[in-house]
Order: sequence, then structure tokens, then C-alpha cells
Amino acid sequence: MSFLRSGRAERRLASFIAVVEGEIAGSVSCQLHQSPIPEVIRDEQRLLGYIWSVYVADAFRRRGIALALTKEAVGYLKSIGCTTAVIHASDAGEPFTGLPVSK
Repeated sequence: MSFLRSGRAERRLASFIAVVEGEIAGSVSCQLHQSPIPEVIRDEQRLLGYIWSVYVADAFRRRGIALALTKEAVGYLKSIGCTTAVIHASDAGEPFTGLPVSK
């Protein structure tokens, strides 16, 4: 629980769930990106988003749910001021060319 509390408070962590016909079909999480390099520019110019844990259950795949979840995450990141987002995708995921985050 401390991971979630810390993530929500410090990194604006948010998660979204897709429900189809009363069943949980998938989920995604996103947050402000924690940069591994020194941050040398002003805070308001370096709000990077990070999208991770995009998941869709086997029975619901190939219906556009992952794309819809990713768009929801991008919308949230835009709403908190992010101008760029990084997505962590597994080898099993479809090739992803990205969604524009800029306004």
C-alpha cells in the first residue's frame, strides 16, 4: 500500500480499468516519469509521462481495448501537464507508434 500512496502523492499515479459486459477486460497504469538522468530544466518544462502495465485479458483481445486504455492514460497525462510520454511495452504487445501528447 505504501507504494500506491507514494506513487499517487509524488508521481500522480493513476490506473484505469476496462469493463466489458460486466467483466474486467483490461487495465493500464500511468504516472509522471522518474528520469534516471539529472533533471536540469525547469519543472514545468520536463513533465514526462510514463505508461505501463497495459493489459487485456485473452478473451477480450483484438477489440481495441488496449488502444482505448492507452488513450485514456494519455488523456490523463495531458490533463496533469505532460507534453511527452514513454510507454513500456512487452514483446507480446502490438508495435506501438505512439499517440501525440502535446496540445
